[in-house]
Amino acid sequence: MFKLLANPNTNKLTEIFQSNAVQFAFVNHTNSQEKLQLLMPWIKCREYFNELLMVNHHPEDFNFKEVHGFQYDHAQFPLNKDKVFLAVRFPDVKTRNNFTNNLNFLHSVEKFNNLDQLTTIHKTDKSTVLVLEASKFWQQRCILLNIYTLLIKLGSIGFPQTPISILNESEFANSTELNYTKILKLERLDSLLQNLTAVCEIPVKYVDGSEQLREPYTVHGHSGIISLLTTTKDKRIESFHKAFNDLLQKSKAFFFKEATT
Repeated sequence: MFKLLANPNTNKLTEIFQSNAVQFAFVNHTNSQEKLQLLMPWIKCREYFNELLMVNHHPEDFNFKEVHGFQYDHAQFPLNKDKVFLAVRFPDVKTRNNFTNNLNFLHSVEKFNNLDQLTTIHKTDKSTVLVLEASKFWQQRCILLNIYTLLIKLGSIGFPQTPISILNESEFANSTELNYTKILKLERLDSLLQNLTAVCEIPVKYVDGSEQLREPYTVHGHSGIISLLTTTKDKRIESFHKAFNDLLQKSKAFFFKEATT
């Protein structure tokens, strides 16, 4: 059981309201076997991971002082790039249990894509906080971490164990992640989850998918799933954008054959 050490940055972040307020933060081991250090403040808005990954993968090219209140000291709190160590703070025990009950689905996605490690759960001294240890694959691209954390949030509302038809009548009906499944559509999400390794193989210069360096605010707001679904005029990410959208149409249903939409 781990104890988490708070990050010294206490800036107030600009984040939209989320009815299912799951929070995330990368952590690292410390000299104490029982303590983990938060590398960053807790975030609900997963786009903040985009800047963090960019500065860790491209420290000589990319830097930022602050984006929507988010600050990150890369020199003091570098990311462990050998594997994912991600703390997840659930709003309550119910959403935590929903996630753990749907962990098998996340494992099925990892197995299908032949990842070298399945997500492992570590408990902490807080009942609603878990630490996930997973393959470094998930942090090789901004979009992959965006997908990974989306799967965590979907699990926290009970999906896919609970059909969408029931979730639409539940307290999670207006959750951001459930709305994502409606915008993305399950058949396209299914194809994407079958082709995650292909996403990682799309040639790019930067982990946000761009061929030329983009501004921090652009990286923040235009590197996730929903952004990549929309038409782009940004030539710096045009090649990745097209290849990504091609993968959404590539495969027939596998993960969600029985899902109720």
